Amino acid sequence: MDITNYDSVLKVARVFRPHIVIHSAALVGRRECDADPRLADEVNVVGTRNMMLACKELNAKLVFISTAAVFDGKKGNYSERDEPNPQYLYAETKLKAEKAVLESKNHLIIRTDFFDPTRFKYDEVFTDHFCSKEPTPVIAKKILWAMESGARGSIHIGGPRRSLFDVLSFFFPRIKPIRISESSMPDFPRDLSLSTESFPQSSEPKQSSSRNNQ
Repeated sequence: MDITNYDSVLKVARVFRPHIVIHSAALVGRRECDADPRLADEVNVVGTRNMMLACKELNAKLVFISTAAVFDGKKGNYSERDEPNPQYLYAETKLKAEKAVLESKNHLIIRTDFFDPTRFKYDEVFTDHFCSKEPTPVIAKKILWAMESGARGSIHIGGPRRSLFDVLSFFFPRIKPIRISESSMPDFPRDLSLSTESFPQSSEPKQSSSRNNQ
């Protein structure tokens, strides 16, 4: 479907009539959104609102994948009670999308931070930016568990606070360390780590456990 087109979204939703929709489609990244602000708004804000409206019509639960970047990075260890303060366009569009999701009572907003462990598009990585990033397969299992637990409202999902370089160098040994001040984005947020104390505690989702036992 084309998430920026409401008729397209609604047509697909009516065919499948889902009980739960995981909305993870987005234009991701500071550079990518700065390069095309219109597309960033269309995909991240308008697209999310279209998904919300379709879910409301079908009475489906909308699980929206948001980002730790909605915070300003000044203190880190952000909880669900902390006030968002986005510092660049990508983060601003995701916060606007969160507000659209709030128009539906049946929702779950998941703020998280993840990466594809099989490929990485940059050659240099910050040593002084701290985060709660985890590989997508790990985050996917945690999202599933949050859904199965019946979580609602907003919840933070991620790993322990570590530097971006420490997280990624394990998977991509050839990346080079760089400090934020030496980069093309010297104002990049310093600490977007998340507190995950509210995350439902379990070793793994029930469905994953079932598959592993077969």
